[in-house]
Amino acid sequence: MPVKKVIEAMFRKYQLSGKFKEKSVLNAWDKLMGTSISKRTSKKFVKNGVLFVEITSPPLKNDLNLSKEKIIYLYEQEFVKGILKDIRFL
Repeated sequence: MPVKKVIEAMFRKYQLSGKFKEKSVLNAWDKLMGTSISKRTSKKFVKNGVLFVEITSPPLKNDLNLSKEKIIYLYEQEFVKGILKDIRFL
């Protein structure tokens, strides 16, 4: 049996696919946003398809709020469409 099939079966059996997707989304933040934004990010987590990101710079938080659609588009390009429902900046 190919390794890919074994891993997929394991994810289904132990219901790990949701957690794996969440971790993938969190890990992609630094890559997609770049160093300057990731340095100003203190916390991030995913809950019910919504990415919550705590930003330490108020002006950057405002800019990112205006760019939500573009950020979601970047995630859809990296993963699949519908991976995130929304992004909230704290």
